[in-house]
Amino acid sequence: MSDYERRLKKHMHFQFNMTGAAFLVLTLIGTASYYFKDFIWMKYSDVIGIFAFGFVDNLYLIATKVLQSLLPFVLLSLILNVKNHQIWSKPKIKVVNQIALVFLGISVYLILSAGTSGLISFLSSKNVGVAAIPDSLMSNFLEVQWTYLIYFVILCPILEEYIYRGVVLQCFARYGNYFALFASSFLFALSYGRLQTALPGFFMGMFLAIVALYYQSIRPVIWIRIGVAILSIAEMLVPLSQIWVFGVICLVSYGISLIFLFVNRYNRLVLRSDIDEWYSLKVFMTSFVLMFSCAVMIVFTYSLPFRQWIEMILEKVVF
Repeated sequence: MSDYERRLKKHMHFQFNMTGAAFLVLTLIGTASYYFKDFIWMKYSDVIGIFAFGFVDNLYLIATKVLQSLLPFVLLSLILNVKNHQIWSKPKIKVVNQIALVFLGISVYLILSAGTSGLISFLSSKNVGVAAIPDSLMSNFLEVQWTYLIYFVILCPILEEYIYRGVVLQCFARYGNYFALFASSFLFALSYGRLQTALPGFFMGMFLAIVALYYQSIRPVIWIRIGVAILSIAEMLVPLSQIWVFGVICLVSYGISLIFLFVNRYNRLVLRSDIDEWYSLKVFMTSFVLMFSCAVMIVFTYSLPFRQWIEMILEKVVF
């Protein structure tokens, strides 16, 4: 191995491990804030009960989401010299094309959701059904729902796209676009917290990453995520007897998307030919801080026994 190759490998390890450290901080802040909220809610339930629980809960979600997303990844962008002005740059896209992109994102989301639900239903031989409506949408409409919508429809798309299709994708794209698509989508899927949503989340992340790379901006993907979030809210509120509506939405979205792609006739992404993307993937997999961060994310978000153990400790501490 030449001196240049050694320095390149060391530099890549540094960038990937710093990315892992940022995700580790994100996970720890998120986990700590989640259990701190449980602790406060149990200990001071009488005081908090004066206000609408859902309203306070959603404000807490908004505050912690901003803290755990911006703090580690703004710092990461400064350390790794990621250009934030490029992440937020205004893309060269017409309004009608942006609307068509949103429809394309909705059709991709519906196809992935339907495919995953069908797969889970086949494997479990049970009806999957629709997701339960969050408590914040079931009571205190004027006091609660608007805060939940701000969190789910506006804040989450902006902050998550800044992280995954902004800082992470721009950093990883230095070592190959295919590698960047896979690695950023893998980390995005880990954040979903459930296996049945992680698989479609991975492929949705791939689609969003392609759009972000093509336009060199996260603005188009933010609008796609907002459209998908609005549809997700509608999905949870529509009764099972009316679920056919989403099939119609999917067909219409898919038709609009095909017209959009045919009219624009986009060229393929410009890929760097001087990058060995398998080598980038191997360095990614041997970046131990990053791999440790992924393991922590899996344990903290996917391990039900771990969460039950923490909750049991909390109950003993409080009572």
